[in-house]
Amino acid sequence: MIGSAYAAMLRKAIAKKTLKPEDVSEALTVLRGGAVRIPGPLLSAFRLQLANEPYSSATQAFLARTGGVSVVTIQAAVEPDAKTLASIRQTFIKDGRTLVRLRIEPSLAGGLRLFHDGHLLDASFRGRVRRLIEYVS
Repeated sequence: MIGSAYAAMLRKAIAKKTLKPEDVSEALTVLRGGAVRIPGPLLSAFRLQLANEPYSSATQAFLARTGGVSVVTIQAAVEPDAKTLASIRQTFIKDGRTLVRLRIEPSLAGGLRLFHDGHLLDASFRGRVRRLIEYVS
């Protein structure tokens, strides 16, 4: 689905004669399942378009192959509702260069943890209990 939408965008660019040789090379690499290190203008525009669409594992896989992606991993005790998940995603995907991954981790017992650029923000119930135990002992 992602590949076909990207291919449709490529066809429009070809019809308008705005496609550059490097865009073609990049497109072939990504559509064949390969990865690029730094996305060109056309691929960057497509990633921005994806930021406003429902998130799926296919979207995540596509974004991961398109280079220059920052990964944010969110662990939650329970699956958030669609509105909350969309809000979280929009917080991070303003530029189309961030991949948000959600993992359900019941052992958190509530709240969530966020991992980004080697940093951890722990707002889980389990983390609060751990910090309280450290404080008391």
